Amino acid sequence: MVFLSVSKNRLQEVESSLSECSQLEKVFLDSNFIRFLPSSLGKLRHLSVLRLDCNKLLVVNPSLTFVSSLVRLWLPLTEMTMLPPELCYLTNLRELKLDNVPLKSPPTEVLLGGCQNVLSYLSRLQTGKEANQINLSGFSLLSVPFEVTYLSNLTRLVLDNNRLKTLWPITPTPHPTERDKAIIIGGGKLAYRHFGTPKGRTLHWEEPPDPLRLVGPYDDLATPAIDRYPVHFLGNLVNLQYLSAKDNLISELPAKCFPRWQTCLRELFLDNNQISILPFEMHTLDMLQSFTINGNNLKHPPVDFQTEGFPTL
Repeated sequence: MVFLSVSKNRLQEVESSLSECSQLEKVFLDSNFIRFLPSSLGKLRHLSVLRLDCNKLLVVNPSLTFVSSLVRLWLPLTEMTMLPPELCYLTNLRELKLDNVPLKSPPTEVLLGGCQNVLSYLSRLQTGKEANQINLSGFSLLSVPFEVTYLSNLTRLVLDNNRLKTLWPITPTPHPTERDKAIIIGGGKLAYRHFGTPKGRTLHWEEPPDPLRLVGPYDDLATPAIDRYPVHFLGNLVNLQYLSAKDNLISELPAKCFPRWQTCLRELFLDNNQISILPFEMHTLDMLQSFTINGNNLKHPPVDFQTEGFPTL
């Protein structure tokens, strides 16, 4: 059997035994009441078309990313709020439908770029998780993606050539939940988690015992004091050593971030923006070694600072 259609059958779950039909190439599960997918879907190594539209789907099981043959994935009219970064491993995907999905991530401006743009964005998020470095240049971003603030181990963040007006992330409405955070960073019972090996990825995922709740221990994750700082705040990146936001429309800098970066930030590049004032808090950047701000209309600090450079700040 190479084709299976169980559309409009009021299904509430997908049986894990579906993986036994290993020759399936097309599976239509649309117009049901499915909320979660079994990890066994990752064993359908010949699958090229998967329809999941018009379901109550809350999250894509990352095991699906082992189906490297997948070309078309339809997810319209589902209830997903986040796409897991692991979807970037679907390197043969050419059609990703996401119409009428209440996504908070990726940002709308990324989604408008189509399937390959979405995969590129997810790939860079995944790199941030694995290598602690993210380059989000050239996505026409209007604001810093809030999900970046979840990656507290980031050491390098590049935001060049976008349309940013500020470095304050904008928290979407409704506000992200613990499930949303878990989909981005993984870990524990809060989300599906991949177990890697020195030889690469293996088909083994840990599923939450109660996927309808997706709750579990979260103590190992850095959480800012809500009464002092916003939840989505670049200052949460307390290991950040390199920040570049050149060629944007930035007019103000997040002053509250600088004291948080006092002992980590070493390189800061803000060329070709619309910055007129450098906040006083920048003097706390004790470790700063390289700083450029060419192509701005600085009014404060005065000209002598701009001539002598950042050590005079």
